[in-house]
Amino acid sequence: MDIVEKKQESLPNFEILKQRFDALGSGSRAEIRRVNTVSDLGDLPAYYQWLQGYRPDTRLQRVAFFMPYVKQGRDSFSLGQQLKKASVSEMRLFQMIRSVSPRDLEQLRRLIIQVEPQLDWNEFGRTLYFWGKTNKQRILEQYFTPIKKQQSKGN
Repeated sequence: MDIVEKKQESLPNFEILKQRFDALGSGSRAEIRRVNTVSDLGDLPAYYQWLQGYRPDTRLQRVAFFMPYVKQGRDSFSLGQQLKKASVSEMRLFQMIRSVSPRDLEQLRRLIIQVEPQLDWNEFGRTLYFWGKTNKQRILEQYFTPIKKQQSKGN
């Protein structure tokens, strides 16, 4: 149990990283938005400005790759559900699922640009941070078997 707790403690706060991204100057945000591949981020001053003390690594590059395209939405539907609601074709989703890195991330970004989702960044950030077959499968499951999020009583 302690190992799991320590692992969670060491995760970045993705909501704060989103706030940092939004606070960057428009030129820095545009630099990140214009990259074509995840690996291009390692050559950008804007990426290092955004990190502000985090050690650069490929997991955070994956997160930064999506920062310009996903808004924060705490009680939002899952990514898979939002892709379904936006009528993204199954074929495009399976194309992303079956692709290997980094092509899968590039295809996911295209889908996200099309849909313009609002997602809980702490949840979506973890998905990207631990990107792989399991998380791609989870998006696919959300697409086909949507589960409604419980809304708080105040809503």
